[in-house]
Amino acid sequence: MYSYKITKYCLKNKTEKNCFDEWTSISDIGKKYNGKKFLYEDYIKIEDSYIKVISMFINLNNITYVTIDELEKHTSNKEIYDEYDIQIEALINKVQNKMQINICDIDLLARAILREKMWAKLYAEEELYIHFGYDYYMYIGSKLEPKEEIEHINKLGLEIEKMDSPYSIK
Repeated sequence: MYSYKITKYCLKNKTEKNCFDEWTSISDIGKKYNGKKFLYEDYIKIEDSYIKVISMFINLNNITYVTIDELEKHTSNKEIYDEYDIQIEALINKVQNKMQINICDIDLLARAILREKMWAKLYAEEELYIHFGYDYYMYIGSKLEPKEEIEHINKLGLEIEKMDSPYSIK
C-alpha cells in the first residue's frame, strides 16, 4: 500500500512565516490570515483541489464504490455556504455506518467531511483508503503507485508527503 499525507499547508519549508497563519476550517471564512480576509472563493478553491485528489486516486485504482466506516454525524455546523450544503444535509440523513457509497456520491461525502458536518473513514477493501484528520489533513492509501497523480497534486497547490506505513485501512 502506498500511503500519503495531503495538505494545503507548506510542508517543504516550514520556516516560512505564512505556514503557521492559515485557516483550518470552513468556519474561518471572514477571518483575516496574513493580513487578508479569507473568502468563500479561497475556501472552495482548496476544497475543490482535495476533491480532485480523491477522484485521481479513485480513477487510478478503478474504484466503483467506497465503504463508510466509523461514521460520526455532527449537528452543530448548520451554516449554509452554497448549494453543496443543501445537498450535504440530504446525504447525511441517508448515510449509515458500513454503507457502501457509489463513487458518484463521494464528492459530496468528502465535502461533508471537509466542512465538518460529519466524519468518517472511507475505504475500498485493500485497494484504497481515505481518512481525514484535523485541520484539513487528508490521508490516502493506494494499492497502485500514483506517479502521474503526484505531479498533478503539486500543480493543484497541495503538498503530498509519502508516509512510511499506512495510516489506517479500517
